[in-house]
Amino acid sequence: MTTLLTGGDSFTAHIMEDNIAWPHHINKARDPWKECKVINVSEMASDNVLIARNVVKGLQKHQEDITHVAIGWSDPNRFSLYVNQEHPLYMDIYETMKDQPGFTNQILTGKWHCSTKGSFIKPGGGYDVWKTNSDIVNKLVKEYIKNYHTREEQMMRTMESILFVQQYCKSNDIELLNFKAWDTDLFRTEYPMTKHLEKLIDKDTWWFYNKKAGMKEWCIDKGMSDMPGGHPATEAQYLFALTVIEPWLFELED
Repeated sequence: MTTLLTGGDSFTAHIMEDNIAWPHHINKARDPWKECKVINVSEMASDNVLIARNVVKGLQKHQEDITHVAIGWSDPNRFSLYVNQEHPLYMDIYETMKDQPGFTNQILTGKWHCSTKGSFIKPGGGYDVWKTNSDIVNKLVKEYIKNYHTREEQMMRTMESILFVQQYCKSNDIELLNFKAWDTDLFRTEYPMTKHLEKLIDKDTWWFYNKKAGMKEWCIDKGMSDMPGGHPATEAQYLFALTVIEPWLFELED
């Protein structure tokens, strides 16, 4: 049986009624005999390092079953901040943030992520104007952006994450499909440390819309510009599964 592991941010993770993400439409779009098991390890507000970490963790957990991997990569400028339980203000942060989607509670139980000693804060797409009801978190994020966040480092992290997954799939004979969630520059090479990394990325494993754009632009040009919360609506997600993912997954002709 074909088993597909999917990774990404909210473009791949959403299960709300108005924008149910494309992994949930696999098998519904084609004839029933095209059977496929789907394992979705996407998380809302994920940065590319977290996307890669989730994918590889999923691959390790289900290694004997996975035949295909499809990933919608996010904006390189996204990042996650890890807050250790030993931080003197940790419980204040936790109590204020625990019900917010940007706060990854799974890490507290060790259910999925790599540690049981803290939590990730994920500013998501609005990192430059991001604000929560926690003054402590707002200050942490603001200080990080001001003093430590650079586009060059984020590009390095993104490319290293892409290469991490690429090598894992290649080493384990797993078919890989990458795409952009939206038209963001994942391959900037003006930085000294990204030139050599970009050359190692296998573009044959990528789907691009109009040679450079992503899923969002594809949906808009298909006449499906309705974007609840900035994300493709359920109809667009279904069509993306039908016409982009499944032809690759089942080796169907257009």
